[in-house]
Amino acid sequence: MKKAEWIPAHLNTDVSANVTEYFDSRVKEGKNERLIGFFRGRELTGKQIICPEGYEMAMVDFEDDLMEKQFVIDNSRIWELDVPSLDSSLEFLEIAEIGRILSNE
Repeated sequence: MKKAEWIPAHLNTDVSANVTEYFDSRVKEGKNERLIGFFRGRELTGKQIICPEGYEMAMVDFEDDLMEKQFVIDNSRIWELDVPSLDSSLEFLEIAEIGRILSNE
């Protein structure tokens, strides 16, 4: 199973992280389906992403202005510094669902 953690940070590396040992082990359940996690000592609020029906999540790579799918993601969580920022980031799922509904009509 491939999974992705979308964290509001940039690290100058392209190697895999040991997420299971260093991040998952510290994630706790919060209120309203929210998650609480920590990255480098900073508290983050997160939520499990449920991919809308008819879509798939994938990790992609850009080369020469072309997008290439690397692999499909089965499980993903999105993280932000606070709840309002998280709610704003999750709006793209609502837009994707509206697009799916409109494309079926």
